[in-house]
Amino acid sequence: MSEARLMSQRPLARPHPIVEVRVPLPDGAECKAVWSLLRREGVAKLVTAHLLDEDDLIEEA
Repeated sequence: MSEARLMSQRPLARPHPIVEVRVPLPDGAECKAVWSLLRREGVAKLVTAHLLDEDDLIEEA
């Protein structure tokens, strides 16, 4: 996660705050990981991950 880059954050999302990060994979590809903060449990939970293709990278640039 040290190489992850923040894409967006939604601190007021319900039922839990959400962050989306871009994470480089060992093979050079990138994925978007969506994490949710479970405050009561004191942990972050991986909600989903999406592999990004070249079209996704161009749109975000």
